[in-house]
Amino acid sequence: MATIWPLAVLAWMTALLFVLPGASAGTTDADAEPQIGPVPAWVTPTQALATRGQTLSASGVEYLLLDQQIRVSNGPQSTYFHIAVRASADNGLEQAAQVAIEFDPAYQRLTLHNVSVHRAGRTIEKLQRETWKVFNRERDLERQILDGRRSVHFVLDDVRVGDVVDYAYTVEGTNPVFGSARFGRFDQKWTVPVARLRQRLLWPTGHPMRLLPRNGADTGEPANVKGYEGRRWVRDNLAPLARESDAPGWYDPYPAIYWGDFDNWAAVVAWALPLYQTPAPLGPDLSLAVQGIANRYPSPAERVAAVLRLVQGEVRYLGVEVGVNSHAPNQPDVVYERRYGDCKDKALLMVAMLRQLGIEASPALVNPYLRRGVADGLPSPGVFNHVIVKVTVGHRARWLDPTRALQPGLLDTLYEPNYERALVVQAGSHDLEDMGAAAARTNKHRMSILLDASAGPGHPAELVVSSVLYGFAADMMRADLAAHSQAEVEKSYLNYYVGFYPGATNVGDVAISDDTRTNQLTVVKRYLLPEVWRKADKAPRPQLSVYSGELRDFLHQTTEPVRTAPLVLEYPLDVQLVTEVKLPLDWPAAPLENKVKNEFFEYDAKVTWPEPRRMVQTESLRILKDHVPADKVAEHAQLVDKALKSMGLVLTLPDATVQASAGGANWLLMFIAGGLLAALLWLAMRLYHYDPAPLAMRAGTAEETSLPGGIRSWLLLVAIGIVFTPLLALREVWQLRPYFDLTTWNYLAAPGSAHFHPWWAPVILFEMFMYLSLLVLGVLLVVLFFRKRSSLPRLWIAIGLASVVATFIDAAMIRHLPSELFPADALNKVEAGFVRTLIATGIWTAYFLRSKRVRATFVRRRSPARPSPTSAPMLIS
Repeated sequence: MATIWPLAVLAWMTALLFVLPGASAGTTDADAEPQIGPVPAWVTPTQALATRGQTLSASGVEYLLLDQQIRVSNGPQSTYFHIAVRASADNGLEQAAQVAIEFDPAYQRLTLHNVSVHRAGRTIEKLQRETWKVFNRERDLERQILDGRRSVHFVLDDVRVGDVVDYAYTVEGTNPVFGSARFGRFDQKWTVPVARLRQRLLWPTGHPMRLLPRNGADTGEPANVKGYEGRRWVRDNLAPLARESDAPGWYDPYPAIYWGDFDNWAAVVAWALPLYQTPAPLGPDLSLAVQGIANRYPSPAERVAAVLRLVQGEVRYLGVEVGVNSHAPNQPDVVYERRYGDCKDKALLMVAMLRQLGIEASPALVNPYLRRGVADGLPSPGVFNHVIVKVTVGHRARWLDPTRALQPGLLDTLYEPNYERALVVQAGSHDLEDMGAAAARTNKHRMSILLDASAGPGHPAELVVSSVLYGFAADMMRADLAAHSQAEVEKSYLNYYVGFYPGATNVGDVAISDDTRTNQLTVVKRYLLPEVWRKADKAPRPQLSVYSGELRDFLHQTTEPVRTAPLVLEYPLDVQLVTEVKLPLDWPAAPLENKVKNEFFEYDAKVTWPEPRRMVQTESLRILKDHVPADKVAEHAQLVDKALKSMGLVLTLPDATVQASAGGANWLLMFIAGGLLAALLWLAMRLYHYDPAPLAMRAGTAEETSLPGGIRSWLLLVAIGIVFTPLLALREVWQLRPYFDLTTWNYLAAPGSAHFHPWWAPVILFEMFMYLSLLVLGVLLVVLFFRKRSSLPRLWIAIGLASVVATFIDAAMIRHLPSELFPADALNKVEAGFVRTLIATGIWTAYFLRSKRVRATFVRRRSPARPSPTSAPMLIS
């Protein structure tokens, strides 16, 4: 029923309404044709809401009524629908005027009760046999799945804006594969508004039925009738609920009621076990294939890999899922003989072969879309839509998918999918199993780019791109290469790089080498670029751009940072891109580092210059988690944007003056440093001669003779700090040494260089002054401290306060540098250093001013004390 599908959040769950468990005798060809009949007596009719819903849909249609009633019985199950849709705008006419109803003729009978159009108080009947056509609707044909379902189509004539299309029908019958099992789900909100929702569930009296409400739903009102227990839900004016498209599959915000009679997952296993029994013995052809593997491969690990290769490579994927075969696999001998099958067929074939080889193996039911979400509803077979194989080799569980493209190589190097939760079909299995604890997964890309632009502007450049792929990445590339010709692959790659370098042409064929034993695939591409040095607007000279496009493709920015749903991430993912650029002349450059990181991803970039004419940029990206919670997406998006803006770089060709002075010692900076050092030594000597009275004596007290003296107690901490201060300053001075190289200085401080910024020179000069001052004056403080000079407290306080001011000025100046040149984490360290200096200076200043021990310890004068003018003259006899 195509008009219902836009309402369904999970289409496959809604489809369960047509395959719900029970017993059915099947249908004849005559039964397979739709019938016209009255509404069943067990149905309680309801009317559409006459008024419009509170929220209009942008699709141009309004769902005035969705009435859904299900009667579960010991015989065939019946599902009744009554739907009323108003065409509220021109863009909704096409949708409102087409009615499509799906059913499975293998076990279902469709009865049509009404198809009509209401207009201005009139009812126009549209239900005649001539008004519908029946089509075989193979919805999943492109996925190689044939299910035999049919679709009844009404194309209604003369439908106008404001008309209400009203139709009702009943589907009777259940898939025999489920036996007497019963399960399903009522959705209670959709992506479109619904004016009135009515849902009703009946089941035989005395038969246990479990109800599980989710996301604000409830268990409804009692609706018992003779012989049946029941529940009923009525809702009016349901607003739409949209879910962001890049949310994880397991995230389901829609209110819903799960219902069913499976007590637990063990009951689901008990249902599945008879379907997945392996024959003993196998047929002759299959036995011969198993024996051939046993003869060729001695170890269990080698045999598992060989069986997987056979099932993946020699049995093509095709699902004929008609009737019971929607969930029941075909026998392994049949599948091997015809060399095709769907996921359950291939899984059972692989299990049968491995068991014949004495290897423990079992089918495992999973849902690659819902993943962990399978645990959110009631246990039932309907929550699964895929089957893989769990294999145990050497006490280690492995999860293998025989429907994947061919996975060559050793068992230890094979990529194992992570569908998070699996129900293993084996005796004793009683709960969902966590796949994440055992599976080995690698999704690693190692890419290198060599851009030889050494010929300079006006000359062609050569681009060599090498990609080494591991694990999942290698599997995906193999599948892509298998699906396309060599010419298609080369054209696709060329078009990609033409987007960055217009006019690029292939040089030779794309070289592909595949080391299947290590699951490592290498692709090498070569291109000739007509011009890479381009004169951009407002740029002083030609520029060369390093795009890092290969890395950008893996870091996706959401278009909806303000959201209610989590953001799905590609996990695991480990990508590294190394870009080497050969340049036409010595480059005034300096190493750079940048890191952007949170708990969900980390991006690192480093630029080094192994040679004056060779730049190497190393970028890495790792995805650390599989999703970002909704409340952290906006902050995460800002960091992703920052990382994307940090990727790549632009090299501006230096002008002649910069190039002429590139390389060698930075004599100007050395002269400035030498002059500053001489001035600081002169200042230190002057301060050394500074000889004030001790603090206690200047206070005019007589208590100094009783004060405790000596470098003890808290002064021991002061001693440690004073000793380490010049050492730390020396380390900082040593880290300034790259700027004494003229190449580095020109790279940052010379106008026209690649990373010139007017604040670089002031920052470098100020830090040189700050750390040289701290080095020289720090040594002075050490001398004064251990000589217990009376000047020490005053000088320590003065130098400490000067350090606070200098650190503040340094942080303020650094803030003027762009983030790509001075990353935020480095600025944070500078600002944190200012805070630490401020707090420490405040604490120890108070200590020096108030401590009795300080006044008693630092009392020595450089010159002997002069006699007081009021003292009596000494008598000499």
